Amino acid sequence: MTEGFEVGHASGELDDATRHALVAAQLRGEEKAKGRDPEAVIAAVAEEIRGLGLEPDQQELERRYAAIDPDLPVTSDTEQAREDTQTGEHVEQQPTP
Repeated sequence: MTEGFEVGHASGELDDATRHALVAAQLRGEEKAKGRDPEAVIAAVAEEIRGLGLEPDQQELERRYAAIDPDLPVTSDTEQAREDTQTGEHVEQQPTP
């Protein structure tokens, strides 16, 4: 993990075990706030980081999570079928090249 992009700070350099714990804290926070607005994700991740005894880097958390638009649909090129939003009917669809 690059020093300049860490979401938590401690006095001194983080060792590998702490870095791994920091990543796990991020994942726990993301899971707790799943489906919620970016502010809720930031708050949940920050809370998990504080639970490790680290200070969250608010600017880095905002950089990572504030750009998430919860209204954007999750899409995948492997998705073959969708529903027509007007009729609710099943529509076959080929992946976008």
